[in-house]
Amino acid sequence: MRRYVVTGGAGFIGSHLCQALLERGDAVVCVDDFSSGSLDNVADFARSGRFELVEGSTYEVLGSVGGTVDAVAHLASPASPVDYLAHPLETLAAGSSGTEAALRLAHAHGARFLLSSTSEVYGDPLVHPQQENYWGNVNPIGPRSVYDESKRFSEALTAAYRRTYGVDTGIVRIFNTYGPRLRPGDGRVVSNQSRSTVMAARRVAFAISTTWYGPCSPCSTPTPLDRSTSATPLSCGSRSWPSW
Repeated sequence: MRRYVVTGGAGFIGSHLCQALLERGDAVVCVDDFSSGSLDNVADFARSGRFELVEGSTYEVLGSVGGTVDAVAHLASPASPVDYLAHPLETLAAGSSGTEAALRLAHAHGARFLLSSTSEVYGDPLVHPQQENYWGNVNPIGPRSVYDESKRFSEALTAAYRRTYGVDTGIVRIFNTYGPRLRPGDGRVVSNQSRSTVMAARRVAFAISTTWYGPCSPCSTPTPLDRSTSATPLSCGSRSWPSW
């Protein structure tokens, strides 16, 4: 049985990752300050006997995580414009101090590290679809920069830890994602559109579009996703994550 630390594990995507790992029979340490995540998303996981919840900001509480750590998935960050515009400094801290705390934990344990990044690293792109050799069209001081630049810094820091310390790292840039546990008032386009769909049809499709950074082939086509496949990105390029 492997033991995984998931920061932001009570959030929309993080909670699905925690659930997928628990369903595989693994142990999960969920770290979340509930600034945008919800206790309701993980309330049932304790029944497994393999789920631990650590409440607090990543950069404040990760040092208290003891025991074996096989891998760290860093998802902690406000991701909705509603959240990161209301909490700009906290967003920057999650991407800087939070990312380094997660990298230090992975380095200390010789563990795999996965960074959840975003398509927002491309800023307001002039190229569609974006490929990994496109560096973006960014505004480093605009209101949205607190999120965009925090993720760009997170990626740079992750790459630096890999080059400097040899940490086994991976970066996944997540594009439009929607489905169960997405807050109706999230504020992003897909959320706003799906809210009316839920109201009318009581049903939401669950899909994800991702671009990979690392040893995997680029993919930018929306792909249906459910809980059983939400851990797939973590298996890419490392023996530390479960293979299918």
